[in-house]
Amino acid sequence: MNKLERYRALQQKKRAKLEKAQQDMNQIDQLVQEEENTQILAVVRSYAMTPEELAVFLRDQHTGAVPLVPEYPKEQEGIDNETGNP
Repeated sequence: MNKLERYRALQQKKRAKLEKAQQDMNQIDQLVQEEENTQILAVVRSYAMTPEELAVFLRDQHTGAVPLVPEYPKEQEGIDNETGNP
């Protein structure tokens, strides 16, 4: 076997390993995506919203109609905002 044939054989061997590694990465990417989706669904279900309510909520969040963190009024002197007690 001459040098060129050895290089071509090595090239084919490496190409096959690379294709196998790419297939493995695709499978791992799919598993990651599935797990992310499962976790997202668990969070969504914890809010006990209908799909329509969720769509409205997400739309409002995206447009800024509903703040992500509720804004509380500034503390008045001597009044606890959490309890409303002096």
